[in-house]
Amino acid sequence: MGKSNFLVRYWNNFYFRHVLLAVLTLIILIFGSLLILNIITRHGQTYIVPDLTNMRPADALEIARQSSVTLVVDDSIYTARKPRGIILEQTPRPNTRVKKWRKIFVRINAQSVQMTSAPNVVEASLRQARAMIESRGLEVGRLSFSPDWAHGIVLSQTYRGRPLAPNAKLPVESRIDLEIGQGGIYETRTPPLAGMTLNAAKTAITDAMLNVGRVMYDHTAQNITDSLNAVVYAQFPPADDPVSLGSAVDIMLSVRPPEYQGEE
Repeated sequence: MGKSNFLVRYWNNFYFRHVLLAVLTLIILIFGSLLILNIITRHGQTYIVPDLTNMRPADALEIARQSSVTLVVDDSIYTARKPRGIILEQTPRPNTRVKKWRKIFVRINAQSVQMTSAPNVVEASLRQARAMIESRGLEVGRLSFSPDWAHGIVLSQTYRGRPLAPNAKLPVESRIDLEIGQGGIYETRTPPLAGMTLNAAKTAITDAMLNVGRVMYDHTAQNITDSLNAVVYAQFPPADDPVSLGSAVDIMLSVRPPEYQGEE
């Protein structure tokens, strides 16, 4: 009875009652705000990002809708190695978890083929020829060798097995095959490629008068950006091996090569 009178006496106190009501109101507001915030942000509710690469945008749009994410075309680039109009890469990556209707930004392979003109590299050194070819957005293709007093000099240039005339129009990234003079030198050594990007490795292989063989990526390379950032972690034949001119060098690339050395 005394305890009841004690509570009644404090409740009848004007200041105590208002302080208590203010505290209760504040607690209700805090918990109410947290509840509303959880509902608005769908706290804990996430969706798996689908793999949209290699799809046409129209098909990817439907897959995105079914997966409760939003598709946004961020950019278009051109590569001859992929069909035109397909999605080349996306951000965030496939299989990551995101909130509902998160925007998925994609890059699409351009519909129109970009053309460039072929340079005349006959009588240029191999290194000069490579620089001239790459400056036009083209690539050095297969190297072949023929006996000639001018060692390392380009004797002819061809495209898809046919002679290539200077200034002929070619799609960007086309490969120009070169016939190189072999002045009594038949062997070279494989360059060390570990840690190089694909483009740097290709340059080193070509400059050593060798051909690029198989190019293989591990599971860490999931899109074009990864492929550009990946580096060589293994090659065959190994570095500094004596090989015949024009031999093929296979390379293996990874975005995280230290894992092959027992590191995380």
